[in-house]
This record gives sequence, C-alpha cells and structure tokens, in this order.
Amino acid sequence: MSSNTDAFFTEVGAKVGANYPPVTLAFYNKWSQFENTAAGNNPIASEWNGFGGVPWNSAGVKAYPSADAGASAIAANLRAWPEYAPILNAAATGEGFTDSGVLAGIRFWGTTSFANALAAGLVLTDEFQSPALPPYVPPPIPPAPPVTPAPPVPPVPPTPPIVEDETMYVIEQSDPAAGQPPAQFLLREGSCNWIPDPLTLSQIQAMLAPNAKSWPLSTAGIVALGGVLPATV
Repeated sequence: MSSNTDAFFTEVGAKVGANYPPVTLAFYNKWSQFENTAAGNNPIASEWNGFGGVPWNSAGVKAYPSADAGASAIAANLRAWPEYAPILNAAATGEGFTDSGVLAGIRFWGTTSFANALAAGLVLTDEFQSPALPPYVPPPIPPAPPVTPAPPVPPVPPTPPIVEDETMYVIEQSDPAAGQPPAQFLLREGSCNWIPDPLTLSQIQAMLAPNAKSWPLSTAGIVALGGVLPATV
C-alpha cells in the first residue's frame, strides 16, 4: 500500500463519516490500480464537478487542485447515487466487498474490470486474505465387520435300506356277505397296535375272516408302498 493513498482514502472515509479499517484502504488502493489514472488527487477517476475540478480526459474524469478537494469530490460522488450505498456500507465495516450490490456499484462507476476481478476472487492484500481452507480429507471408512460364516448344515442321514423282513405280512380279507370289499392290511408279526399283547401271525389270522389271505412282503413290495399294496404272490 502507498502511505499517500492510505491517507487520501482515510480522508475520504472521514468525509462520509466513517473510520476506514485497513482492509477498506486496501480495497480502494486496488480500485485505483484498475483505474490507473494520473488525474491529480483523483485516484479512482471520479467525474464529479465542483471542488475546483477541471476536465482531465474526454471521458469526463476530473483533476482536483488538492488532496482535500479530491477526497471531498469522491465522497460527494459516492453519496450522491443510491447505487453506491453498498460500497459505502462495505467500506465502513470492512466486509462484503464481493457482495452483488458492491459489484454492481463498481460497474455503475465504470470500473467493470475491478468488479469482475473481485467476483473472481481477487485478493485485496495478503494481510487481509481470508485463510485458505485446508483440503478436504474424507473421514476413513471403518473396516467392514468380519462376516461370520453360517454354521454348516448337518448332513441328512441316509435313508436306511429296506431289508426284506419275513415277519412283515400283507393281510387281505373280505366279507362279501356284509358287502365288504377286499381290504389289505400291513402287519408285523409280534405287534399289533390294536391288540395290547404281541400276537403271532397265526393268532392274527385267527382273528380275521376265514377267507383272509396273507403273504410275506418282499423288499420290492415295501418300496412300492405309496398307497398301493403289491399283488399277491
């Protein structure tokens, strides 16, 4: 920063009733660099008439006879138009120099390149640059919990083979007189679920009709028992 321009813009602040902080002085100094004018006592190229100002160029910029006159002209210029109110507010607080109202006011003044630079992230001074945010580091992803293996499925016990059992019989009886069709029963010698005591085949046969027939149930016949009993053999 130039101490001369700092003093000049400090005087501008006093004339608008503000005590400019250092960042505001940096803001006005950057503005003057974009204007790049040699007009006397007029670093941001005001076109305000009065205060002894004389034409400096064909664009209407004035040169003023003293720093006090130039500061007064710039202060009057900024206070005369509502478009510059956001600039005065930001300058007084030292904040919000990239707000849309401030950028619009600077463009209304005519320094579009400065407004565009501010919008693009122009740093006023290293001293007042906002601290850079640290690079984003994503939080570590916790490891997935170990997968507990499912318990092994117990093996299905094999179906015991069917062994021919000479003590298992098919009993067939019928009672035509009573209208009973032939009926077949599967009985095991030595057991009967409707007689409490074990019976032999001959005892079971004695309890059946006289025309009951019986025969040993072969292995093939047992396998075929799906609701259909084998034929007599």
